[in-house]
Amino acid sequence: MNYVLILDDTNSGHFCLRKAISKEIPHTIIESLYNVSEALEYFQNTNKVPDIIFLNFGVKNIFNLDMLRYIKNNKSHENTPVVVIAKESSECNIHHIYQTGANEFYNNSLENLDLDAMLSNLRKKWLSKPS
Repeated sequence: MNYVLILDDTNSGHFCLRKAISKEIPHTIIESLYNVSEALEYFQNTNKVPDIIFLNFGVKNIFNLDMLRYIKNNKSHENTPVVVIAKESSECNIHHIYQTGANEFYNNSLENLDLDAMLSNLRKKWLSKPS
């Protein structure tokens, strides 16, 4: 069974991702965190390591490069794939997101992404388990 963590400051973001994950990657445990204090508590106090972390750089910008850096500097989660979703058009900023540790970057809002295609690709790339 796969385990996915979503960090997003909006209910709509969680709803969109949860709905698409349930469809494209069935039987997945999905945990949702809505703010930095929840995220910090999670990373400091849990032994669970997600298979993928979705980090949405939302409109309020609550989750940002500092959170990505924090995740990647955490020994338990440094190898966990982090998928950043953001409305970001600057090539320099996108490069910086990858340099900070993102494994995947999607340049759009959740509402405008083809989530089924994105999740299908991520499932094949990051959730494939050897037989």
